[in-house]
Amino acid sequence: MRIKKKTAIIAGTTLLFLSVNVFLTLDKDSPVNRTSFITNWTQAATENLTKTFETEGVVVPAEEHPVYYNPEQGGFKGFLVKKGDAVTEGTPLYEYTSERIDADSDRLQSEKLQLNRELALIDEQIQQLKYLKSVSASATGGSVPVSGSTTSGTSGTLVEVTIEKEIYDRERERTQVLQEIDEYEDRISTLNETSQLDVGSAVSGFVKDIDYKLGNPVMTIISDTPKVKGSVTEHDLTQLQSGMRAYITSNLLKDKLEGTLTSVSAYPESDPHVKKESVFPFEIEINPDALLMEDGEEVVGEGQSDETGADDGSTNETDDTSFETVEDTDIETTEETDLETTTEDTDLETNEDTENNGDTGTNQNDANYQLNSADAQVVLGSHVQVTVVTDEVTNAVTASTEELAGSHVYVITPGGKIERRSITKGLEVGSRVHIQEGLNPGELLIANPDQVARNKHRFVTPLKSRNLTLASFKSEKPVDVLKFIGVGFSKR
Repeated sequence: MRIKKKTAIIAGTTLLFLSVNVFLTLDKDSPVNRTSFITNWTQAATENLTKTFETEGVVVPAEEHPVYYNPEQGGFKGFLVKKGDAVTEGTPLYEYTSERIDADSDRLQSEKLQLNRELALIDEQIQQLKYLKSVSASATGGSVPVSGSTTSGTSGTLVEVTIEKEIYDRERERTQVLQEIDEYEDRISTLNETSQLDVGSAVSGFVKDIDYKLGNPVMTIISDTPKVKGSVTEHDLTQLQSGMRAYITSNLLKDKLEGTLTSVSAYPESDPHVKKESVFPFEIEINPDALLMEDGEEVVGEGQSDETGADDGSTNETDDTSFETVEDTDIETTEETDLETTTEDTDLETNEDTENNGDTGTNQNDANYQLNSADAQVVLGSHVQVTVVTDEVTNAVTASTEELAGSHVYVITPGGKIERRSITKGLEVGSRVHIQEGLNPGELLIANPDQVARNKHRFVTPLKSRNLTLASFKSEKPVDVLKFIGVGFSKR
């Protein structure tokens, strides 16, 4: 009886002891020091984070050039092109009749001829006056004064002075006539330059409109350089700024086209209304050389990252059957983690919530305007998807939002201990966060911070059965093997 009673006491004491220890171990608020049980960790790496904004747009010509008709240049004869025609610089657009131009030219030539006749008459008069001057000088020089009289000499001098004055007046008149002749020659030259019967295009592009009633402008030429026009709601306006990089995609385009957001209007495209959401127009200039991205490269969208060295989060496999301790051992990255670099393949998607973006096109008068840009067909008036890069960080040290404990992370030191590290967060794209300060590339980061029980202490981790080989046991002392097994089962 005593033996049974003693056995019952021992069994009860043992059960109570185990129950209390189990309770203290599982109770999160227990003051008993607990050992961290870490099942997974990753290695901090660098990647490119890109935050984007998706919307829609329409392809429109970058510029419109009006063409005017000047009635003073002559009567209108007819147009030489029609709507939708492609034109290059110098292509004849319309032509004048030559009747008025010819009449103006004949009149100017006649007036110039009359001036030439006046010039010839003046030259003849000057020659006669010079002859009279020479005769007068000869006569005066040959005469002999009588009884000291100077009447003859004085009279000759007066005649010479009079003739010289006449010559001076005629030469001044001749200069004026020459100036008038030069002016007429300039007017005739200008008329000849503007007397071409056709007017050529100043730019390359397409004929958009023609006014057959000759109301100015009689024609509009749209340039062959495309741009993208669209609009965003007032809620999305703050995300866009001029100078941001943008990408254009469409089922008509072979590849993505790169462009630049050149303008974002600060005033809505229609009069504001209290019961209607305002939309603001924007424009994207496509790069002149239509830079194409390489095949396979994807534009990273909202909530995505272009991972160029990030961990895939599956570096440690859990074996629930047994555990091994890391006490008194160092963490070796090559043995405990299988780091792989992954790149997320994402497709550009149209922001379905964007409103009124389909109303930003221009009326192209049923003409089919097509531009070839770097082997990609750009159709004016076609609708495209627009992806604007609103923020990006290259070679950023990143972590997953699941690996963060507020403004802290838990790092495994080379000595195998857990270290609580304060961090400064930067750009956040989806589940990836840029760690500006507090984490270095290559450091081991605990994937689940909730598993951390004690800071600056060692931890235990699941035993990987694939590493249980005879060679691994032979490399350790039997005493150490038993010690590790005991610690693995007891510390939880």
